[in-house]
Amino acid sequence: MISKLAPLIYLQHEFEVENKDTNSMSSTLDGYDTQPYTRKQQALDELIKNIFTQKGYTILSYGELNEVIPDLSFKPQVTIFGPQVTVEYALFFDLLDFCPE
Repeated sequence: MISKLAPLIYLQHEFEVENKDTNSMSSTLDGYDTQPYTRKQQALDELIKNIFTQKGYTILSYGELNEVIPDLSFKPQVTIFGPQVTVEYALFFDLLDFCPE
């Protein structure tokens, strides 16, 4: 994700594979992390991070993305996310209308 409000990015790697275990609870295994799972993901991760850091962007961790911003709340009509505004919602989705179109 790339923020339009501040020079910030968040890079997440994901995977999904077939679960061949006959005793499985699900037909697939999946997950996500900020660290790459494969060498190709690692190469892409390094390329993206190098490009954006050279342009002055900060790369956020999962924890930083989910930090709650104190004393900031959504507009009354926004109820789906609960009362707490996170860095992700404020700076990547602009649910507070900081950046009018």
